[in-house]
Amino acid sequence: MFTVYGAIAVTELTIRADTAQDFLRTGVPAVADPVTFNVGLGKGAPFLRDVQVKFKSADQQSIQTALSWIDADTPIPRNEERQTPDPGTRYAPPLRILYLPDDPHTAIAEADAQRLVDNRDKYRGWAAACLGVGIASLAALVILLVRQDRASRPNPRLR
Repeated sequence: MFTVYGAIAVTELTIRADTAQDFLRTGVPAVADPVTFNVGLGKGAPFLRDVQVKFKSADQQSIQTALSWIDADTPIPRNEERQTPDPGTRYAPPLRILYLPDDPHTAIAEADAQRLVDNRDKYRGWAAACLGVGIASLAALVILLVRQDRASRPNPRLR
């Protein structure tokens, strides 16, 4: 079980971090204003569904889109509805974003991109430990099954 969780964690961290690294390396910086977000209620606690931004691209096109890879753990102290972020909060305008040069409708908050890259390094050890424990558990299970199989067979030397 740990092997599966470890593999999933490593894969997820890698995908997110690689995506974020692409944004940091090739993304075009812009400033989004206005910013709104949609709040939902899950198990009674509000959560962030999406963050909508509007910004001007480098060629002065007005772009309105939802951000990719938002920080879903952002605390939202309000009811379910579309809202404007409070000043000083993670997504408060003016919000620094990065968008893909060939697709300005694909954008990420610069802080989220940096956090995803940082998390890869921060949690990689944990994910590797889960993977290691899983592999060790799997090896122990195989050894146990082989011993049980050998124990259940009659010994031809004792005949």
